[in-house]
Amino acid sequence: MGLFFEKSKSTKPFLIIKRVVAIIALIVMLIAVLTSIMTSFDFIFIRLLIILAGVSSIIDGIEHYVRRDNKWLYLSDIGFGILLLVLWFIF
Repeated sequence: MGLFFEKSKSTKPFLIIKRVVAIIALIVMLIAVLTSIMTSFDFIFIRLLIILAGVSSIIDGIEHYVRRDNKWLYLSDIGFGILLLVLWFIF
């Protein structure tokens, strides 16, 4: 049970930033659903979600770096965030 429900060791500024990014992502997803119901689907919302996922992953990587966690942990988080931002440029 501890695998999926681990206690977060985040510091307060990182916790606030993560929650703000999550709330913005939720709002963007709701707007995307509403506009797809009313009119044709617009891919700008998918691009915004990709940006938010990339920024969130980079923030996680920075937090792991600040906490002096495993090197591969923060490098993989930052690498995944950069990959998502590159995907945003392509998409």
